[in-house]
Amino acid sequence: MEMSRSCDCCWAELLRDHRPAIRLFTCLRAWRCVVLQQKHRFHLSTPQAWRQAQFFEMELPMHAAVVTLNYQEYTLDKPFELLGSIYALYPDSVKLLDHQHRPPLYYALEQRWGLEKLSWLIDKSLDTVLEKGSGGLSLVTHALLNSCPEELVIRLAVAAASRCILAVNELLDGQHFESARRFCRRALQDFFAGVPKFQHAHCRTVFGTRRQYDGAHGCVAATAIRDTWVRFIETWGHFGVPLIQINLPEGLFPVIDSLVEVFLVVRGEPLTYQWFIQQDDQGEGVPIDGATQSFIFISPSIQPHNEGIYYCEVTNRRGRVVSNRMAAGFFVCLDRDGNDVSDTHGVEIAISCRAADEKGLLLHRGETLASNLFDVLPKTMGDLRRPALLWIPHFLVTDDSSNTVVVEIDSKSGRILRDINYAVISDEFARVAISRLGTFAVVSRPKSLRNDEGSTGLVVERARLLWSETSRIIVRKQTLDYDKHEKTSMANYFL
Repeated sequence: MEMSRSCDCCWAELLRDHRPAIRLFTCLRAWRCVVLQQKHRFHLSTPQAWRQAQFFEMELPMHAAVVTLNYQEYTLDKPFELLGSIYALYPDSVKLLDHQHRPPLYYALEQRWGLEKLSWLIDKSLDTVLEKGSGGLSLVTHALLNSCPEELVIRLAVAAASRCILAVNELLDGQHFESARRFCRRALQDFFAGVPKFQHAHCRTVFGTRRQYDGAHGCVAATAIRDTWVRFIETWGHFGVPLIQINLPEGLFPVIDSLVEVFLVVRGEPLTYQWFIQQDDQGEGVPIDGATQSFIFISPSIQPHNEGIYYCEVTNRRGRVVSNRMAAGFFVCLDRDGNDVSDTHGVEIAISCRAADEKGLLLHRGETLASNLFDVLPKTMGDLRRPALLWIPHFLVTDDSSNTVVVEIDSKSGRILRDINYAVISDEFARVAISRLGTFAVVSRPKSLRNDEGSTGLVVERARLLWSETSRIIVRKQTLDYDKHEKTSMANYFL
């Protein structure tokens, strides 16, 4: 970065400012500069004092303000307000470099500023994070040598990582693999040596595997270091209030005797977690002993007494957030008029069958009902944690003029809610993966007719992605009698 002259004639403008504090500061700097020039002529000035005079001559107001004013944590905020006023007038002054190629932040790190004030200047100076002074030290290394707070060191390292990623991507795109490898190695030495929470051992392993690199190995090494920077930013790149990326579901309906684990994904390290449970007889949540991680094992063998509302409080230095309140419960479905009741070890699923009757259904022209209506209850259970496989027997003879589709039906209005995609149709059964309970049937539809009403892409995508994870536990087989057709069929439900 070449030294800019965007603050030309800044002292004259500051002297004309309407704020007395800025005018007084400018007058004192001018008087101080004249005195130091006289002392320097007779070799009586110290190098540090002469540096302040050079800042005045080079028209670097932010440098002059940083090295002159006292911003210790216990002092008043008036000096810091002066610094903010100078930044408001000259926002580019934090990017200027002095004769030693140093930005204002370099001198602020030497003065042991308080965390809040130093954090403000770091936020304004991130564009200079890759600059190295005449002594060869970067801002990250200088912050480590001056015992800067760990949070601010990580912030500087994250800014350096994001800019290094752009540089190495440009080299890799141009197929300059060896240059990319050398850049990564030099950047690790200059900007990440001693940075806390960084994967130093992994980087040493990447460069320690081979002494000689050809183009392919240079590409592999540079890509590995770039991925390390990406993971570092993903973990430590958020500096505000904790940001929840993956939250808890609103409801959880586990199977009794199963291992149940829930987790959060939160940005804003360093983070602390505390899980709570709120049960019926409690007005507020009670902390769970030992539950201080981003995940919690509710129970290795969950039972009805684990029912309740679970949530987690996540805190860091900037604030606190509370996750969704997840209600963990169990349903019990009663036997309805002798219909099939299938027990899934805790979550009792009732599969009832209604005779095929098109009078109460709102079918499109040309559509015909090809099976009985199967009510898979309870419908209030919410989305399943894993899709279930449902076999529906049908009495349709397939031909080339029609398609056989599985549909979900609104039991109250009789309207078709959506088509269940990715169904496997055989001569006797229609097999489909469902992600929630409801009323299902098989419909014969002319190929010239489509039903896009109410289709839900999210459910279809979940069924397609999680198909291989479907558990194959036979719940129960039940013989059902059709009213229209003298034929025996079986309704199988897999969880």
